[in-house]
Amino acid sequence: MAKATKWEDVKADLRAKGRFDDEKVQANMERLRSEIRMHRPQRSARHWASPSNFLPSRSEFRSHE
Repeated sequence: MAKATKWEDVKADLRAKGRFDDEKVQANMERLRSEIRMHRPQRSARHWASPSNFLPSRSEFRSHE
């Protein structure tokens, strides 16, 4: 059975070999976060425009009085 390796150990090994660049990692993480932020308003706009989120008509309100 293979032994699990901690992510910190993998990063330390890659840093020692010069194959892990913290600045590139941070730049990529920020790029991905900005893309996620860019898509959030579109998703919520579609959610609020769905017919299931409309308010009931006045006649439906009156029927519960």
